[in-house]
Amino acid sequence: MVKNFSLILPTRSRPDLVKRLFSSILETTANLDLLEIILCIDEDDPESHKISHALLAIKKIIATQRGMGSIIRNCYSKSTARYIILVNDDVIFRTKNWDIKVLEVFSRFPDDLALVYCNDLYYGRRLSSFPILSRTACNLMDNICPAKYKSHCIDSHIFDTFKRLSRLGHERLVYLPNVILEHMHYGVTLSSYEGNFFNANRTNDQLSFLSLAEQRQQTAFKMAQYIESSARKTPKSPPPLVSIIIHPSNNLPQHTAACLEDIICDNKSKQLDFEIVIISDDSTKGISSLPKKLRDKAIILSCNDANTAKAFNKGAAIAKGDYLVFLDDKCLPRGGWLEALTESAKDQEIAIVGSKWLNPRNGRVEHIGVSFFQDNGTIRDTCIYAGLSPVHPAVDKIREFQAVKIPGMLVKKDIFLQVNGFDENLIGLEHIDLCLKIRKLGKKVIYSPQASLYHYDQKTAEKDTINSTNLKNLPPRLKKQIECDLEKQLSEDGFSLCSDEAAFHIQSSTTVKEKITSRH
Repeated sequence: MVKNFSLILPTRSRPDLVKRLFSSILETTANLDLLEIILCIDEDDPESHKISHALLAIKKIIATQRGMGSIIRNCYSKSTARYIILVNDDVIFRTKNWDIKVLEVFSRFPDDLALVYCNDLYYGRRLSSFPILSRTACNLMDNICPAKYKSHCIDSHIFDTFKRLSRLGHERLVYLPNVILEHMHYGVTLSSYEGNFFNANRTNDQLSFLSLAEQRQQTAFKMAQYIESSARKTPKSPPPLVSIIIHPSNNLPQHTAACLEDIICDNKSKQLDFEIVIISDDSTKGISSLPKKLRDKAIILSCNDANTAKAFNKGAAIAKGDYLVFLDDKCLPRGGWLEALTESAKDQEIAIVGSKWLNPRNGRVEHIGVSFFQDNGTIRDTCIYAGLSPVHPAVDKIREFQAVKIPGMLVKKDIFLQVNGFDENLIGLEHIDLCLKIRKLGKKVIYSPQASLYHYDQKTAEKDTINSTNLKNLPPRLKKQIECDLEKQLSEDGFSLCSDEAAFHIQSSTTVKEKITSRH
């Protein structure tokens, strides 16, 4: 699998700083599996030769030359990732999910040519201390930088090249002020900790920088020609209408494959423009066993955190569609499912559309929406009309709910981002929290009866059911919004709510009882 990022890291006899940097990478990187570190070590630095880490992919290169320009070029030749980051051992990654944020920026440029740089808390916007470049840009720059630079001006050389490109009409400098890669090597107070810090004579490198001005101008011309040529070859296409985000939480590739096959086959005649984003807990064992034709159609994002909300938020962060549709590996959409969701979402007042879940064993309704009721003073939620026939009048009509469950849920992306997505701390209540936040904006949550899917496991994984019917952990500001609407909904459909010592039931005018799954 091609990795997203190669970090080029020359270490200068300071293994303690490398360990500090590694710790910060572990704490902030969303997808460690898609990261490699090209570590350049001096020949006479035996302590750094021992550097390793069980969770990081590290390639070691022994430096046979001292010039930083030559070192970077050598490291680049050994790198494999799509994007290259030049870092020092005196940087600390501070921002969580920095890699997702950077990928989102590069996704704006179809030709992949840009210089992305983060806030180093020193130069800020003024200079790209730790430049992030695509392999395309690196190649156009003749392997990033000239070999004649000994220790300084490499970041200035790269930055100035892109400034010249901007003056040619192509703004490809992107500064991320809220993504922090803190440069720790700028204060006198750090010298005692960092060991062999010293002020090198910069004169030779500064003279080299001045002498290479014409080369940077020619490189900028070459980049401009590449951008313009790519634009002619690849006409701009609009972003997809829908981003289908799948989280195969149980790592069942056969279920995921069946789900993807059905979506793709069903859409052949309907021509809906969509993309597929797979959030994989184990990209090597699970997703790698998917048929290649399906893997090629999907964006695969590795996520080792089992939290459903975190996984879906990460998928939404890179999704390009106007609509986000969430699925898991227990779903098998039926014909017309995606079309029904998007048709229902055309109304400006509607922000969320839920699907009809069917039990694959008996074909009956498993879920259409969430209703609320009082149980001895406690507010509980229930999947209303679980067990009814899928063509029963009560479930065969579009209706508004306060909340719907996540698998099969469509959400308009701009509104999803406006409310900051799923709350990652409300395990088991993410769907209720999201729906209530969006309803507070004056938008509607509805259910579409034509958007039906089979849901193969009616028991939510234990890790996600900690609070499944206990709403006490819902924020008070949202809990106040909840209306105990179950009896009202039942009455509208000719039912009434009754209970005995065992469970709650609904009773129709014909006195036929159908059990409500209240999950308590």
